Amino acid sequence: MQERTDRVTRRRFLRGAVGGALAVGTLGLAACAPSAPPAPPSGKPAESKPADVAKAPATGQKVTLQFWTNWAGAQKETWEKLMAEFHQTEPTVEIQSSYMSLAELQQKTVAALAGGQPPDLWINAAMVRPELVRDGAVVALDTLGKVPEDFFPASNRASLRDGKRWGVPNNGGLPVIWYHEALFQEAGLDPDKPPTTWEELVSYAQKVNKPEKKQFGIMFPNRPYPWTTEVWYGFLLQAGGDMLAPDEREVAFNSEAGVKALKLWSDVVNVQKVAPQTALDADTLVSTYQTGTVGLFPTYPVLTTRIKTFPFKSRNTPYPTNVKKGTHFAGNYSTIAAASKNKEAAFRWCEWWWQPEVNAKWCAGTGALPARASSREHAIYQEFSKNEPLTKAFLDSIEFAQAIPAVQGITEVQQALSEAIEAASFGRKEPKAALDEAAQTANAVLAKNR
Repeated sequence: MQERTDRVTRRRFLRGAVGGALAVGTLGLAACAPSAPPAPPSGKPAESKPADVAKAPATGQKVTLQFWTNWAGAQKETWEKLMAEFHQTEPTVEIQSSYMSLAELQQKTVAALAGGQPPDLWINAAMVRPELVRDGAVVALDTLGKVPEDFFPASNRASLRDGKRWGVPNNGGLPVIWYHEALFQEAGLDPDKPPTTWEELVSYAQKVNKPEKKQFGIMFPNRPYPWTTEVWYGFLLQAGGDMLAPDEREVAFNSEAGVKALKLWSDVVNVQKVAPQTALDADTLVSTYQTGTVGLFPTYPVLTTRIKTFPFKSRNTPYPTNVKKGTHFAGNYSTIAAASKNKEAAFRWCEWWWQPEVNAKWCAGTGALPARASSREHAIYQEFSKNEPLTKAFLDSIEFAQAIPAVQGITEVQQALSEAIEAASFGRKEPKAALDEAAQTANAVLAKNR
């Protein structure tokens, strides 16, 4: 198994994954939702033979598992408390955590896979990339033991492939619209009645917008990297579109629905002029909102704790509706390396980690949304959500959130689409022309990966 993993990661995984992994940079790390069925398999089916599981250690013999993660702040603090509990429960298994930024985590994981020495476990943002499954870099959890059946269905598209679960959904992640309560009041808007449609969203932004005070009504991300497409994906769904055609062989984002969704984002900058024409990504969206000069913007629950520290009160609401409801489902997923010599011990950690009580503690401590229905209903999370009103918008969005299709080459597809979003946002191209150009690039990527 080690020899096979060395071979495929060097020859194939690096071929398409390095650029994609370094481009992802997603912050979609916290919420859950049922809606989309598992994406159908593409490319060569993954092998289904039983994994090469190492035998359990002899009594008293400790196994150390290397776990690479991007946890920081409240996530890191909660993680370390929970790992202390795990070590008491499983004294023969030690989790040795390595913390790094998400970009560094992705870069180091790709390099470690190429070198045949990956960590035993690591965090995957937004989805378990299909290249990992194709190239045999990760183990199907189902081959190691029984896996829960009540993970929220939206996680299926991100972590289920060929009928097998390739990563543990740690928690879900979906964006909602955040808004500045005082700016609403100053504009004569009722904070108890946030926008529920696209028309209201634009109308509210126009009322909050104050050019003379350099105050903007709304802002959307436009930096050309995949996180931008993830935030925009919900608007595409709301317009009745999707990223790919039903057979997943070609893109569908340049449809009438896609043009409509991108025109909304482009028009608030170039027509209504209620959004700043400046480069915005996950970090700068939040830091700009922190200045108190923007009324509305979208982001994920992982930033709830930070937003609550701002010197003004914020509220949030589910994404607005157009022809239907929709938002992007992300979350993050723990995978077990096929090259690990301690797969059985790693699976024991998985069994402990996905327990409803443990998952409820994790989500209550970090502000994330649960990975399982049983975790959401657990008394610990119920108590947390009752006392934290900012969780309601995320919980209310669970039923219509949907993950981006996890097909080979999807990161390159997202990158091409994000470049179209940037071009339209800065008025360099009309939405239709920008999306058609991105579609040509993306379809070539999908054809190459079939």
